[in-house]
Amino acid sequence: MKTGKIFWGVLFLTLGLLILINNITTICLDWSVVWNLWPVILIVIGAFFFMKESKYRWILVALISLILALVIFSTYKNITDFFHEGYDYDDSVETDLYQEPFNDSVKKANLYVEAGVGYLRLKDTTSQLYDVKTKGSFGNYLIDHNITDGSADIYLEYQDKHFRFNRGFTKNSIDIRLNPKPIWTMEYEIGVEKVDLDLREYNVESLTFKTGVSSVRVKLGDKNDKTKLRFEGGVSKLIVLIPRAVGCEIMASTELTKKNFKGFDKIDKQNYKTENFETAPKKVLLDLRADVSNITVERY
Repeated sequence: MKTGKIFWGVLFLTLGLLILINNITTICLDWSVVWNLWPVILIVIGAFFFMKESKYRWILVALISLILALVIFSTYKNITDFFHEGYDYDDSVETDLYQEPFNDSVKKANLYVEAGVGYLRLKDTTSQLYDVKTKGSFGNYLIDHNITDGSADIYLEYQDKHFRFNRGFTKNSIDIRLNPKPIWTMEYEIGVEKVDLDLREYNVESLTFKTGVSSVRVKLGDKNDKTKLRFEGGVSKLIVLIPRAVGCEIMASTELTKKNFKGFDKIDKQNYKTENFETAPKKVLLDLRADVSNITVERY
């Protein structure tokens, strides 16, 4: 049988079965999970050329067709689920301000942010515990906090599940200002987002990013003896700026990633260090894990 017939046969057969099963019951198939399988296509195509004359080429063709069918179905499924939850037309822009007074008993603080689409910025400090301003043409945010035993937990979460159309470009932004006195742990879980964080005035102990399609710029300071930054990204651009006097180590577990680590010594394929890492009194540890990304680490 010709490989072309196998390709189209497996594609339509798989799509038909997935749609039929989904009509009977509900299939939970997240697009981001399927996206992580795309390197398999490259591997199979490479193997396809090695097996050019092999009678088993049909297996590779069928595998490519199967993965393509999963991608098509998961895209269809996520789009239909998204609009099934509802959408409306809205030409308004809402602005909200959230504040909480600072309590001197707070020595440590944890910030948890879940954001959807837009621009997230943290640049200035405040005398409050937090000062958050959200502005946008769709979506709303829920902010909550609790303080126990000298530790504050702050939660900022995107709430609206409806998509709203508006004239022109949709612009959503979150401006965050925090009190610089506590030792901070920050976690950001973001979708399609541009992020700009200037943390030079903050004592940051730990910083974590989990991103989809994003552009992230982080400028770190030297307030903490050991700052840990962990980045997990899909299709992302990441820029990290660190003080020149601070020692820095990078552990980079990446796939199709362009890396720019100027001023770092390459220890092995995944490990990079500055020349002063062992002797510097303050250190930054970067754990970078990305699929398709452009990563730059610079010293200033």
